[in-house]
Amino acid sequence: MCRGFVIVLLLACLLPVCGTAFAASNMISYQGVLTDSGGASVNGVVTLEAAIFDAASGGNRLWGETHTAVTVTNGSYHIQLGSGVPLSGSPPLDTNLFAQSERWLQISVNGEVLLPRQPLSGTPFALRAAGVCVSGDYVTCYEGDPATLNVGPCKPGLRQCNPAGNGFDSLCEGMVLPDIEVCDGLDNDCNGLVDDGAAGQQCDDGDPCTTDSCSGGGCSHLPACDDGNPLTDDSCNPVDGQCSHTPVPDGTFCDDGDPCTIDGIVSSGVCVSQLKSCDDANACTTDSCNPATGLCEHADNPGYTEACYTGPAATRNVGDCTDGTQACSGGSFNGCIGEVTPTTEICGGGDEDCDGLVDEQDALNCINYYLDADGDGYGSWQQKCYCAPGIAHQGAIADQYTATQGGTAMTPTPPSTPAPWRSALPPSTITATRL
Repeated sequence: MCRGFVIVLLLACLLPVCGTAFAASNMISYQGVLTDSGGASVNGVVTLEAAIFDAASGGNRLWGETHTAVTVTNGSYHIQLGSGVPLSGSPPLDTNLFAQSERWLQISVNGEVLLPRQPLSGTPFALRAAGVCVSGDYVTCYEGDPATLNVGPCKPGLRQCNPAGNGFDSLCEGMVLPDIEVCDGLDNDCNGLVDDGAAGQQCDDGDPCTTDSCSGGGCSHLPACDDGNPLTDDSCNPVDGQCSHTPVPDGTFCDDGDPCTIDGIVSSGVCVSQLKSCDDANACTTDSCNPATGLCEHADNPGYTEACYTGPAATRNVGDCTDGTQACSGGSFNGCIGEVTPTTEICGGGDEDCDGLVDEQDALNCINYYLDADGDGYGSWQQKCYCAPGIAHQGAIADQYTATQGGTAMTPTPPSTPAPWRSALPPSTITATRL
């Protein structure tokens, strides 16, 4: 949407001698200001239609014409009323139109009527628009190349209506126009490019051993002789700017540029490095180094399984003890499934405590056996708890703990066997002890 502000209208006589009435057409020099709905000055080419009415709204059109290809620059335009293409049924522009006191000028831009109409008052030889503007009002203005408006820092300013209310003739305050480009991170010349052209030339420090440029809103002066090779020492002759590139000696620490390597050492002109270790000692992750960042990554390794054993290390795979299986889930093992660890030894032919001995002495469910030195089926009070008579455990040497009865004074063995008697007390008290 456009808004028009009529500035000045002048009626000029086209005849050699002007009179109080005109038989020929006359022209009015018309100058106006055109802004958009946001108050910004319009730039471009438009079609204008001018018409004079006998009322502020509605009423009769007394005259009208069209002007094509009207140039508007910074909101300002100028036409000669009376020189356009007459509207259908329109009479010539004549001072007789102003015989009555109320006449109103209506302007349309590209078919859009600008309201309100402007009241006109005049004499046979000169007309001025009434109420051109309200004192203190503002319109936007811009005096630079229209192509630079609102590009970079360039922006429009404001003009104020003068106290007489007949024109916006103040300075264009607040307007920013294109300037010389400097190295400051701004588009000073408002061409859409930041720090281009001359901005780089301003950074020349006069040193032949630096490369000067404008970047990041400031000048930079980088060494001119950097060949990008970390295995050379670069130097520059400050007199003529000539560069020298000397290979670094073997044994010098170096960086091969790979973020996944460490401890680089120069050897025969080559940087020899070691791969960075990313091992997290977790079998449930797949470890790797990200070549873009050099950071270690540890991805879950689901489905991986391995043998496991939670009992004492010395008992692993000894006797009845066997490994279990543990599987990865969510980056860790989910427990040792199916393992057999040491338990209490029990008579039955197994090695439940996993010490390498089967059914050893004092195993659960063992039987007390007495020492039967003479093999007669009766033993002494000396006893041991075995799973089988005389056998402490499988593979052991048999001993004489075989009797299931013991601790009873026995009669002498048959005569063929010497009597194993002895007296350890005075004759008055005799106690028989079986050896």
